[in-house]
Amino acid sequence: MLNYVWISLLLIGIFTAVGRDINDEASNTYRNGIVFNAQYEITGQQTALRPTREIRLRIPASVFNKFYNSTSALSEIDQPAIITTLASGKQK
Repeated sequence: MLNYVWISLLLIGIFTAVGRDINDEASNTYRNGIVFNAQYEITGQQTALRPTREIRLRIPASVFNKFYNSTSALSEIDQPAIITTLASGKQK
């Protein structure tokens, strides 16, 4: 009997996850494929041995809230990131 309970809980979890994924894809919750402009500041230098640069990504709260049509960002978003330059010269 206990096995049926666990199997049903597992199936409920799987169906819930798949349903949420389908809903996110259908409504484009995360705005995939839409250009989002942001400012960044280079904080580290690229060298021949290290083809990466450390940057700080800054997004004003008003721009973020307008793009996602929300009011969740109350202050500027400041996120560290790394940009990698490939051998072809393109950034990854």
